[in-house]
Amino acid sequence: MFLCTKNQHIVIPSSIRNVLSEINFTTTRSGLTSQARHTNSPNVFLYGILYHNAVFFQLLGLAIQIEKPELEERSSALARDAESKKMELEKLEQLLLQQLASSDANLLDNTVLLDSLNKSKENAETISKSIEESEKLRMELNEQRNAYLSLAEFASSLYFVFSDLHQHNHMYNFNVNTIISIFRKVVAECQVSVMVPI
Repeated sequence: MFLCTKNQHIVIPSSIRNVLSEINFTTTRSGLTSQARHTNSPNVFLYGILYHNAVFFQLLGLAIQIEKPELEERSSALARDAESKKMELEKLEQLLLQQLASSDANLLDNTVLLDSLNKSKENAETISKSIEESEKLRMELNEQRNAYLSLAEFASSLYFVFSDLHQHNHMYNFNVNTIISIFRKVVAECQVSVMVPI
């Protein structure tokens, strides 16, 4: 048996609750706040069902996309670069293991293997340094993204205000897409340029 309702505070009698499986997809403010502090993924969807942190991250990503599109591009490029370097490091490790496994002679007498080991070591050190630098840059980019957290938190609070209006009158029924389109319009049309401290 399935029960679909927009009522967040539904009271189900215990006799009926025994035969129901309750799954709550309600958007909560505490969920938005905790997810915002611990993850960096902008949009989280499961088969079209909006999870509780998606509103916040959609608004955060949208604000950054409108105000500083280069920040999002740098973040994406950085993630791709770090992933490719990790894959290159993995390939070097696999190649080294294959060479060690296929070597029949004494390891110290095999000059080809020693040269390969030294080259792999140099490449691994270079890649590791590059990964560390990428991580530092990612932290700096996250600090710049954090400058927009208060804007996204405020907008997600407005979402909760608007979503509760339908309890007063059914005419005031706003979905997430409506809030996002209003947010996009407000941010895009904002005439006052305010420098955000970073």
